[in-house]
Parts: sequence; structure tokens; C-alpha cells
Amino acid sequence: MNAEYYAKIAVSLAPDNVWYHQALAKIYEDEARPDAVLDTYRNALAIHPNDLHLLEQLAEAYMQFGELLRANETYDQILAKRGGTSQIHMNKYWNFRALGRTDEALAELQSIRAIEPDNLPNLRLMASLYMETGQMDQALTILTELKNRNARDIQTMLMLVEFHLFQEDWDAAELAAETLIRDPFFYPSDKLELVQFVLTYLERATTAEGTPIVVGSPTELRERTQNLVQLFASEEPSYGPAQELLSQFYRTTGAATEELRQLSRVNRIMPDNEEAWQDRLRILFRESRFSELISVADTALTHHPENAELLYLSGASHLHLNQPAEAILQLEEASFSPAPRTLRATIHITLGDALLEQEMNEAEMMHRVDDADGTQDTRHTNTPWTDAMLREAGRNYEQALRLIDGNPDALGSLAYLKALETEPGQPQQELLQEALDHWQEALDHWQQALGTQPNPGHTTQALLQRKINRAQSMLEQANSEEESRP
Repeated sequence: MNAEYYAKIAVSLAPDNVWYHQALAKIYEDEARPDAVLDTYRNALAIHPNDLHLLEQLAEAYMQFGELLRANETYDQILAKRGGTSQIHMNKYWNFRALGRTDEALAELQSIRAIEPDNLPNLRLMASLYMETGQMDQALTILTELKNRNARDIQTMLMLVEFHLFQEDWDAAELAAETLIRDPFFYPSDKLELVQFVLTYLERATTAEGTPIVVGSPTELRERTQNLVQLFASEEPSYGPAQELLSQFYRTTGAATEELRQLSRVNRIMPDNEEAWQDRLRILFRESRFSELISVADTALTHHPENAELLYLSGASHLHLNQPAEAILQLEEASFSPAPRTLRATIHITLGDALLEQEMNEAEMMHRVDDADGTQDTRHTNTPWTDAMLREAGRNYEQALRLIDGNPDALGSLAYLKALETEPGQPQQELLQEALDHWQEALDHWQQALGTQPNPGHTTQALLQRKINRAQSMLEQANSEEESRP
């Protein structure tokens, strides 16, 4: 308040001092009093009507407070007094653009062109505005001029590709893009920007159902785009993002074989790219190539030893190959690594399965030894080591339930575990049936997800089906024993 008071006194005592007016306007601006700011500048201009700096400050204040037409009127006063300058016309251009008055905005760009005919950014703005307003002939004229001035200007080349895409002239668009990609003068990052733009256009050019919203079939657009992405990858074989972009394109088009081959290249060039390793292992897991997955995972884990998904996929693959001891090692590591809740639940379920599988293998081995020795069958599950193993499996299933309440796979596993610990008879049969019901629900969920995504979760139908078959066999044996009793 004191500052405003003394500034007003200064203005009243020395109205010819422009600086006092400017200082007072700054005080009002800091106090968020737009009307007072504008009045102060207007009062100053009444005393100093030819002060161009005051006029510029008034125009900027009008822009700051959203009075864009008044700002342009003030800029017109400056132009009348000083003559044309590119910056003033550019300010007017942006104001007219903000107001949606494209004809007047274009006129400002044309004024800049008259002042600076070699101003390439201005020419690009003109071409873009012509395209936006549907004046395609004028846009092409400007773009051709830009290309003739500098055929290796990345922004010009991108705009040319964009122009041909908007015109739906696929041959011209593809030729312009190929010319840029093949030119070693352009940086790989420039080429990446071009290919990403074309991919974005392809996404916009088709509806969610895959039908085109432009002339030309979606298959043709996709094939042309694939040609460009493949060309980019071949022209820049050591540029990781180029190889990664091609693998991503294969994924979106469902070309798993090509994606897998491309991910192998990405892994060699960019071993620190965790996502590429994960994508590669997911495909191998989905295709049940478990031995190959384990080998690849060993390499991946040298670069990312704490990646929970890599550890899980390796452990689950060992379990598929009936190698529970190796699976347990990997899955225990995975259980201590950060991971999303759903993955953590799956890790604990699979670790419980591996522990149970290891116990069954040990029990089977001991049973064979007993048979070979001719000794009487004893319940191996009564040994302290086995009880500890079963309890550990149960703790993992319970942890999965804490992570995802009602998880049918975990519920089924717990019921089956209780059946193993129960003497043969009716309670055991009920538990086995409960396990089967839960696992069948888990299998149904998996199959439903399979219809909406290529890799539903991290489990496999084979793991679930194996557990269902085992419980079914055990239930049939229990029923048979029940029927044979007198």
C-alpha cells in the first residue's frame, strides 16, 4: 500500500517521467488489478502518445488480461508509427489464432513473408494454416518452396509427409518418407519422429473395428506403414529405438514370430531395456517354449537380477518341465522383488505349487524305495520335513489370498492341500471336490481372458489343467476306495 501511495505522488509531481507511470503499473500488476494497470498505461500515453515502448507495454497488458482485439489495435498503432516488424505481426498472428480468426491470422503471416521472405519458420506456419483451412494448393506451393530452399530440413520433410497423408496420396507419402529414412544426413532420432508420426496417423485412420475412415483399405495402410518401419530398422541396424519400434509394430499386428525375432535384436542392442526382455519371455511362455525361455531368462537376469516377472517366468517354466527344485529357487527370489499385486499373487501360488510338486516327487521316490525294500507303506506326510514343506506351501497360498481376496486358484490350492493332509474318507472327498470347483472357476476365468487378450495373466492353461487332473484322479481313487469298503 505504501508503494502505491508514493508511486501515485511521484506520478502527480512528475507526470512527464515515464518511469514513474511504469512503476505504478507494475505495482498494480503485482496486486492483480488489471483495470488499474491498463488505466495507468493509457494515462501515460495521453501524456506521451508517441512513446512506442509504452504502446508495447499496453499491448502486452491487453494480451495478459485476455483483451486480444484491443492488443491488436494497439499493435496497429505501433505499426503505423514505426512500420512493419516481424515480431509485431507474429504477436497479432497468435492473437488472431487464439480468437479463431484464421483469415486475419494468415494475413499477418503474409505480412511477415513480405518483410522476411527467407523466414522458414514463418513459411512452415503458413503451410500448416493453409492445410488446416483446406487450401491445399497454396499449402503445396509453400511446402515445395521450403523443400527447394532446404531439402534436408526435417520439419519441412515431416510436413510434406503429413500433407500427402492428409491428401490420401499414399504413393507420394511413402516416397517422401522413404527418401527421408534412406538419407544418412538425417539423425536417427529425426527418422524416429517421422515413423512415429506415420504410426500415429495409422491409428487415427482406422476405427476401433479396423474399418478405414480414409480412402484405402486398412490392410494397405498397414502394409505401407510396415514397409516404412522395416526400412527404418534396416537403415539403422544399431539404433535400438528403431529395432524396438519394429517389435512393437509386430505386436500390434499379431505377428508373434516376427516380434520374437525382433526382440532378440533389441536385447542384443539394448540389454538394459527390461520391457523388451519381458516381452520376449512372455511370448516364449505363451508358446510353451520353456527350455528356450529358461536359457533366455538366464541372460536377462544377468542384466536385471531383481526383475520379478523375469524370475517368475523362469521359475514357472522350470515347474512346467517338472523341475520344482529349480522353480523354487527362482520363485522365492521373485517373491522378494517388487511387483504389481496380481503378479505377486501369481508368484505365491506358483511357489506353493512348486513346493507341493517337490513334496510329491519326494513322496513318490520314498514310496518306490519302500516298495523295493518290501516295507509297509507309511504316511510320508507325517515326517517333520514334509509337514514343514506343506505348511510353507499353505503360507504362500494364503499370501496370495491376502493380495487378491477370493482368488479361485489360491482357494482351490488350499482345499487340495487340506485334502492331502486328511485321512481318506468323506471329508477328503469333499475337500477334493471343493478344490476342483475352485480350479475349474480359475480355468474358466483364464479361458474368458484368452478371448480378450493374447496372454491372460501369467499362469497357463496347462498348469491349471494339471492341477485339475491330479485332483480328479485323487477324487476318483477316494470314491473307488469308498465303494469297495464293506
